[in-house]
Parts: sequence; structure tokens; C-alpha cells
Amino acid sequence: MRMIKYIICILISIVSIDCFPQRMLAEAASMKGVNSIFIGKSMLKVAGASISIGGDQSAINMSKIFNDITSIEIISCDDESNLEKLEKKCRSILSVHPFEVLTETSGDGKNIQISGVFDKTGQNLVILLIAITGNNEASFILLNGKIDIVTLNNALYAN
Repeated sequence: MRMIKYIICILISIVSIDCFPQRMLAEAASMKGVNSIFIGKSMLKVAGASISIGGDQSAINMSKIFNDITSIEIISCDDESNLEKLEKKCRSILSVHPFEVLTETSGDGKNIQISGVFDKTGQNLVILLIAITGNNEASFILLNGKIDIVTLNNALYAN
């Protein structure tokens, strides 16, 4: 009986580890006044396929990016009474990851920060976070998966 309990605990742990990256901001999404969108891998594959039908080089490069992303989460709030709580909650959840600020800009009362977590090679992002705060609203856009920096650059700047 004891062995069965250990096996069940191991299986639950494995399933939990596999599910964790899919919804990193689920706890924040359940807060009062927060809107959330989750797009899973299957839907992203459909999006990637439809983008590549466009035919130009930037569309093809973007479809490659979508094929390697495992999920997109979007959390937003414009309820002034919950903004500070939401920002603290998101930053707390994400603080366990070694985010590196890629770029940051501010103006007209808004701050936009794009941060990422690189894989061990430093060639790919495994998490990309776009945080938009200010003017009594906050949005966090989180992409999980593999984002090749060269492919992303080619997609953004293809002629």
C-alpha cells in the first residue's frame, strides 16, 4: 500500500510539473477585476499555419515563432482598487525566474517593459514578458516556449 502511495505522488508531481508552464499567472487571473486570456499550444499551431499562408517572408518567420510557443497568457486590469495587488501578485509569481530586461520605455504616464528568460545557450528565449503599467491600468503578456532570437529579428525586420 505504501508503494502505491509513492507511485501516485510521483505521478501527480510529474503531471504538475508538465502543467506548470502552461498557466503561470492563473492565480493572478482569478483576482477580482482582472481579465485574462489563455491561448494554448494547439490554438497557436492553428495561428501559425494560417499566418504562413500569407506567403511573404515575415509571415513565414512569424509562423515559425508561433509553432515553438507553448502558450500565451494575457492578464489585464483597469480596476484602480486592484491594480497594485495585481502588479504585486504577477511580480511575485514571476520573481522565481531570472528575467533580463530587454527594453523599457515610458511616456504619457505609461511604462512598457519587455523582459525575457533565456535558455542555457543564450540563443533562445523560453519566457517573454511584456508588462504595460500606468494610467490606472496594467497588462501582462506572457509567452512561454522557445523563441529563437534570430528568427524573431528576421520576422520583425523582414522587407
